Amino acid sequence: MRVLLDVNVIVDILGATEDVLYSVQALDVMLLRGLEPCMVVSEAATVQYALAARKYASDERAMEAIEGISQLLTVLDATEADLRNALRNPLGDFEDALLAWAAHRHGVDLIVTRNLRDFRTSPVAAMSPQQFCDAYRPEGYDYDLIELG
Repeated sequence: MRVLLDVNVIVDILGATEDVLYSVQALDVMLLRGLEPCMVVSEAATVQYALAARKYASDERAMEAIEGISQLLTVLDATEADLRNALRNPLGDFEDALLAWAAHRHGVDLIVTRNLRDFRTSPVAAMSPQQFCDAYRPEGYDYDLIELG
């Protein structure tokens, strides 16, 4: 099963945002289940910009983080056909439409995003990180927070 991580989920993971817990858990569940987590190559620029602009990381650290996660995820291309589909069917957000159409062409089964509203009419179904964890977390496998120091 191929699962695309939306920009906001990747930013959560790399920037350790306030929404990091379910985003990291979703990626962990994908890896535990032997699923194929993916990103579209165009997400890299947006992730780098978001990490640096929101001061989650310097430009250099953002690039290093993208290098690291791109080795963990399958990186999918986006084509002119994906662009044309996104222009004709912009969903709620053009950037999300481009991701959705590239994901569709690559046979992605599911998109994990915190922005479900913009994927309502996507050609690929979408779930939030929490919904994904609830649906796919291996039986008997639980996550918990611990206090450090």
